[in-house]
Amino acid sequence: MAGGRQPLHSRFDLAPSPSAVRWGRKHAAGILAAWGVAGAVVDDGLVVVSELLSNAVQHSVEPLDPAEGCPDSVVCSLLLWLTEKGLTVSVYDADRRPPVPRNAPTDAERGRGLHLVAALSEAWGYTHPAPASGKLVWARLALPAHAAGDGWRNSGATVLPIAAGAGEVRGA
Repeated sequence: MAGGRQPLHSRFDLAPSPSAVRWGRKHAAGILAAWGVAGAVVDDGLVVVSELLSNAVQHSVEPLDPAEGCPDSVVCSLLLWLTEKGLTVSVYDADRRPPVPRNAPTDAERGRGLHLVAALSEAWGYTHPAPASGKLVWARLALPAHAAGDGWRNSGATVLPIAAGAGEVRGA
C-alpha cells in the first residue's frame, strides 16, 4: 500500500436475530468514528450495513435445501475494512444461496435492499469463502480524501489484508 498505510479491519459476530441489524449498525458507527471516518461515507456505510445484515437475518431463518446440509452453528459476521481508497462492508451468513436483486412492486415493504447497496457502493458482490459453508456479501464504498481523518492510520485496530474473492462482482 502506498505510504506504508495498512488497511484496518473489524469483525463483529452476531446471532441472526432481528436485533442483529441494530447492533451491527451501532458497532459500525462506533468503529467508523474511532477510525476517523466522517460524512456521507458513514451514512451510506450504515445503510449498507443495515441492508446486508437484514438479508443475512432473513435468509438465516428460511429453510435451507436439506441436500446441502445444515450448518453446525448459525452466525452472521459483520466485517469492515478501511483502506486509503475505500470502505468495504461485508456480511457473512451460513446460507450459500447467492444474493439476487429483485424487482419489487412499488407497494412492497421488502425487496429493494440490494438495489440500495448497488446505488450507494462503487461495486458489490459475493463469494463463498473456503472452508466456510456460507457466503460473504460485500460492498465497497469510495472514500473521498476528506472522509477519513489522520486518526485511522494509527488507531491500534486489528490489521488484516483484504482477501480477493472469487464470487460474482457487480458494479465497477
